[in-house]
Amino acid sequence: MATIHGAVKGVQILNDSLALALRGAEKTALITVDFGAYTGSTDSADIEGLSGKIAARMRNGKTVTLRQAHCCAPGADTNKQLVFTGAITVASADLQFNLCALDRSTELTSATASEGVAILVTFTES
Repeated sequence: MATIHGAVKGVQILNDSLALALRGAEKTALITVDFGAYTGSTDSADIEGLSGKIAARMRNGKTVTLRQAHCCAPGADTNKQLVFTGAITVASADLQFNLCALDRSTELTSATASEGVAILVTFTES
């Protein structure tokens, strides 16, 4: 079983000023991720070190703790197949999941390299 590591292509903070007004409430980031070729029966996917990537975008020296995440828009592979994530598990600084079809529970049997999978990530800082 291989783990296909996602390459983060973009990090956009969506509600930083609102969170500051709420005195440290959870913040939300929109990330876009690309993946290599994927075979559903033998592969899983992850995004390693995501908290560090968000912290680098925040540029305030605080530690980012990931709270939850979900896929909010599909990417597409080189054959124009839509690529979503299934349920996402937060594992410390990483996210773990399978790449899935539109129903977000049927794992893709195969996908060529995919681009632009969008994920909303809720996090806190300390």
